[in-house]
Amino acid sequence: MLQPTAPDPSLQLLAQLSSQLVDISRALGSPSTTASPTMPPNGSGIPWTAIFINITFFSSLILSLSVAIKGILLKQWLAHNRSSHDSDPRRRARIWYLRQKGWKQFHVNEMLADLPYIMEESVVLFLIGLTTLLWTLDTWTALCCMIFIVQIFAMIAWTLLAPSMDRLCPFKSPQSWMVYNIAAYLSLIPRDVNYFKFELRKMSLIDRMNRVLLGLQNFTPPQWHHYEVRVLRDTLAERRTTDYDADLLIAADASLTDNTFLDDVVRPCLHGLDSDSAVHAFVAIAGRRAESTLNKSLWKHAAMNEEMSLLAHIGIDLLSRMSKTDAGQIEVVHGLLQGLVDGRQVPSDVFARALEVYSDMSQLESMRGAVRHLLENTDVKDTGYSEIAGCMPKVLALKDGFALYLYYTIVLGYMPLGDNLSQPESHTVHTLLAGLTSVLTDRCAEVRWSEVESGMREAMAKDSGKLLSTLDVIKRRHPDVLDASQWEHLEEGRVHLLESQSSTGVLLGKC
Repeated sequence: MLQPTAPDPSLQLLAQLSSQLVDISRALGSPSTTASPTMPPNGSGIPWTAIFINITFFSSLILSLSVAIKGILLKQWLAHNRSSHDSDPRRRARIWYLRQKGWKQFHVNEMLADLPYIMEESVVLFLIGLTTLLWTLDTWTALCCMIFIVQIFAMIAWTLLAPSMDRLCPFKSPQSWMVYNIAAYLSLIPRDVNYFKFELRKMSLIDRMNRVLLGLQNFTPPQWHHYEVRVLRDTLAERRTTDYDADLLIAADASLTDNTFLDDVVRPCLHGLDSDSAVHAFVAIAGRRAESTLNKSLWKHAAMNEEMSLLAHIGIDLLSRMSKTDAGQIEVVHGLLQGLVDGRQVPSDVFARALEVYSDMSQLESMRGAVRHLLENTDVKDTGYSEIAGCMPKVLALKDGFALYLYYTIVLGYMPLGDNLSQPESHTVHTLLAGLTSVLTDRCAEVRWSEVESGMREAMAKDSGKLLSTLDVIKRRHPDVLDASQWEHLEEGRVHLLESQSSTGVLLGKC
């Protein structure tokens, strides 16, 4: 583009005609003939546009190449700085510190931060040169390309200005930080006009500038991180910290959707929130994670997976810490738990914890019948019967015959029925059978037979005496779990229950 401009054919033709006319005039001896005009040499000048285009293009190329070579060098330096071939941890730590000192002394971080600046300068120079070149070639081509070039410049300008206009804007970069500081400085000028007029009148110009820069330093944080800390402080002053933390947990869980994160981070953090914020977070997380799970028409009788079990544990954690005054929140959490466990095979630890917490909260209006509903509509997935067996005192304290019958049916039905029981297993079965015997023979201190008789009759009629059949199997396979007198008392209780059931007109027959 810096080559001489091609001669214009029209000018060449005119020059040739003029030369011929001069020659003819001289041949005729005309006195008015003067020397022929001197024409400037063809193509002797270079247009300024060509010079400008070459400057921008070659500058852009050089800057791009400089970014490439700097990137290669920095990658090599980083690889060496992170490498470690020393087996001695103390010496390795000292070498790391030695490298860090050199890293800071030679401003390598600043060199790394300069790369985006240089690359953006290269792009801007190239676009400016391209625009100039297009205007010299064809106006319509330039206008069409200008549409896209303007979009690029508008995007760059917007990403530079937006962080200064909205404190939540994520377009934070060294360039935008520079723009923010300039905007902050400009905002100080009107405020300091009166100060300059009256207070700084006796100061020298240098003292005045130092005072302004000191005010600017106090006004603007040293970097984006400190700015965000200040924004966070202002945000927490406008709303409760626990509400902000609850929203934080919701957003973090939505980003990760990891069961380990749910168990190791979300669950402990919810313990540190108040009831309102914790319930808000749990409802949002459970609603998003278990949206399809809560649709029981799709998951009827399906076993709970790990995610559902963790959500159920979190819901039980929340219920266990709520008081009677949190009736609305209790109802919300209990409703979610019912959606998670109803009609499904539930792990024994989830079932046992839910049974225990429901029993403790059975005095509340919203939790009445929760234990019966759980026992009637939930199945146990594994055979961790010892965990469920530990809930026997809680169930007895309810004095609900229907729930008591279902509880013994479940816990004894999932008892291991192999030929040999371990000592802990045998002790657990003995405790369960002893408790059931005391209830059926009206020897239980916690509950009287008259308080549970009608409920147990109703439950036995509903499942056709499944509990009695389970007792027969236990006696046949494991007669040593009770001594002879205890088996007699249990048989007495069975007869008592059968007689009560027969009095209602329902004959079960001999089990």
